[in-house]
Amino acid sequence: MEKPKILLLVGGGHAHAFLIKQFCIKNIPGLEVVLVSACQYQYYSGMAAGYVEGIYNEEDMSFDLKKMCQKSRVKYIEGRITGIDAQNRCVKLENHETVFFDVISVDTGSEMAGRNAQGVVEYAYCVKPLENLFKLRENFIEQISDESQVVIAGAGAAGVEIAFALKALAHKIKRNVKITLVHSGDLILKGYNENVREMAIRKLKKDKIKVLSHHKVSKVLENNLYLESGEQINYDLLVWAVGPKSNPMYKDSGFTVDKAGYMMVNRYLQSVDYPFIFGAGDCISFSDFGYVKKVGVYAIKEAPYLFYNILKFIKNEELKGYIPQMDYLAIISAGNKKGIMQYKNMANLGRLSWNLKNFIDGRFMKKYKFY
Repeated sequence: MEKPKILLLVGGGHAHAFLIKQFCIKNIPGLEVVLVSACQYQYYSGMAAGYVEGIYNEEDMSFDLKKMCQKSRVKYIEGRITGIDAQNRCVKLENHETVFFDVISVDTGSEMAGRNAQGVVEYAYCVKPLENLFKLRENFIEQISDESQVVIAGAGAAGVEIAFALKALAHKIKRNVKITLVHSGDLILKGYNENVREMAIRKLKKDKIKVLSHHKVSKVLENNLYLESGEQINYDLLVWAVGPKSNPMYKDSGFTVDKAGYMMVNRYLQSVDYPFIFGAGDCISFSDFGYVKKVGVYAIKEAPYLFYNILKFIKNEELKGYIPQMDYLAIISAGNKKGIMQYKNMANLGRLSWNLKNFIDGRFMKKYKFY
């Protein structure tokens, strides 16, 4: 009897959640599937700000990878991989265990930039990993008082959403909190349309959230933020949301990476170096499509192609190319069940946008709570 092929999935992101569900629906003869994940629970970033504000609970925004795997006949291993050995087709875990594979797919997401800056890990609440937000919300409620200074480093979608969420939470618990967004660039919500940015700026002003541009953080001490300009900002609570960065593992493993360190793949979602290595989500960059951003919509769209191409590759059959869309719906949570929606050149601020976001997010989560 022929030995089964081993498909190793590394990381439990959006795309791999889709694959795990497909293996629940379809039993693929001759294929053994293994998932390695650093955490049993996968948290959905689209609901993170809503959790901080108090709209969702932990159960709403998480799914249990271990239970999903049990339902889908996928072997689950909890651990963090330190590298991929393509020559010997194996990965090493932090506990020194070795896991072999015939085909591997990576969906490990991106990491939080700036964590190496002095004092960030010790004194700031980093928005990644998302489980940090549980302690952020708890400590905000317990420790923040009137006139407390809350500083959020970073003014991309994550920083802006957390600012709105904390302002809404402060209003709910009747605290007059001062919130400041600090970022090194000249524009908030870089990459979004100008009309979306203008709506966000008006809402920030209305909520009395201060924005400080061109303020690059050099180091963090307890209750003090130091800028490269030499200025100093006092804080009672600091949130770190400065944007994504790549996992150095891909470069260290000898793969071709882009200038930011993300693993390069072709339109079939294969590593440009090794056809038996696939990838999806925020941990990859396309060799053909430089416009693709680090947003969850792409991982969701990539997932069916990833599943199809892995199975076709194992059978030595023709693969199907994925061409990422250039336009996509994006909705920023703006607090108090309001959202700022962007689609092509259209923008909308209000409850209708949030209701649409809530519907899309709820439908996505329901899809993967099949255990």
